[in-house]
Amino acid sequence: MSSTRIGLVSGEFDPERGGVSDYTARLADHLRRSGVEALVLTTHERAAAGDAALGLATAWDLREVRSAARTLRRLDLDVVHVQFSPSAYGYRGAIGALPMLLAGGPRLAVTLHEYGRWSWRPRWLPAGMAPGLWRGAERRGLWDRETLLLTSRADRLVVTTPVHAAAVRERLPSRADRVIEIPVGPNVTPVEMDRAEARTRLGAGPDEPVLVFFGTVHPVSGIPYLLDAAVRLRTTFPGLRLYVVGGFDDAHVQTTSYRSEVETLIDGRALGQTVRITGRLPEPEVSALLRAADVAVLPFTAGVTARNGAVLAALEHRVPTVATQANPPDPELEHERHLLLVPRRDSGALAASITRLLTDDELAARLADAGAALARRHGWPNIAAAHLDLYRSMLPAGAVVPLPSEA
Repeated sequence: MSSTRIGLVSGEFDPERGGVSDYTARLADHLRRSGVEALVLTTHERAAAGDAALGLATAWDLREVRSAARTLRRLDLDVVHVQFSPSAYGYRGAIGALPMLLAGGPRLAVTLHEYGRWSWRPRWLPAGMAPGLWRGAERRGLWDRETLLLTSRADRLVVTTPVHAAAVRERLPSRADRVIEIPVGPNVTPVEMDRAEARTRLGAGPDEPVLVFFGTVHPVSGIPYLLDAAVRLRTTFPGLRLYVVGGFDDAHVQTTSYRSEVETLIDGRALGQTVRITGRLPEPEVSALLRAADVAVLPFTAGVTARNGAVLAALEHRVPTVATQANPPDPELEHERHLLLVPRRDSGALAASITRLLTDDELAARLADAGAALARRHGWPNIAAAHLDLYRSMLPAGAVVPLPSEA
């Protein structure tokens, strides 16, 4: 008997740089470990780069989406599972036609990694008419302003947060029974290394507190506020080390210009002996730095939710964490239970919360325990098991889908 064959469609696929790409790669890996045949399907360029993927399209325009649909049919897939964020498909609406192009073929699932912030509008439609047109079509279950037919015609809709689930149910009430919430997981696999060994490798002494920022570095990362906090902290902790771990994202700005801006801020604040910018590191090296850290600091200007792989990675590594509050707040991340939450763009609050964790061992240990428990609930074995249940619910009785207990 053949195993279930799943096609994971990702508009872009660069796991070292993109969160959705990383999620797709990890999902494919864990599904394969469970006995499912999982194919990653992306652009021709990324497939040619040797990312263990097959190419479907280049620009995701309507002509290419039609061609992609023909390829998906030929691959004899049981389920086509689209990983959706509008930026991954070049903010084009053509991917929204896929359900119509696959009609009568493999079953279709869609994961909404982003939702509620964007609206597709054809050039011929006046801007003032669009909201009313979308609302009427959504209430009747015809199409959706962000995904066109993806949400209105998919067999199952996966969301990663309760906020996205509520948004889908409000817009398309007729699809409410098809919405399934599956969270994201940590984006760094822990290495087998204890804290003492990690700090020895780093050369960090007992009087040198180690702070780690982990994530892609771009203007919404809040790095200037973290640098200002480091200036405040250096008076109390003269041996302080701050590691900025992550690459500069040229999807938002020119890489060289933003790197230059950050380096200028470091020089201007005389932080050259305090701050180390590592750039992108291999995953084991990121894990080792997290093992060595006293505090992880995530000052993102949009705030942090439990769908952020970086915060889950820090919590999984048992690093006491300070992060900025999202708006609306994520109910799953509880202040003073899982981590310390501070207002966005507030370097004073960052410094004060970091100081609390560096001086209150009991608080730090309590947060490490509760944070690690939260991360385990988001673990990839659980995510893979939830997807196996998802696929089983979509396929006819007798389909060979491993049980979650086999994952």
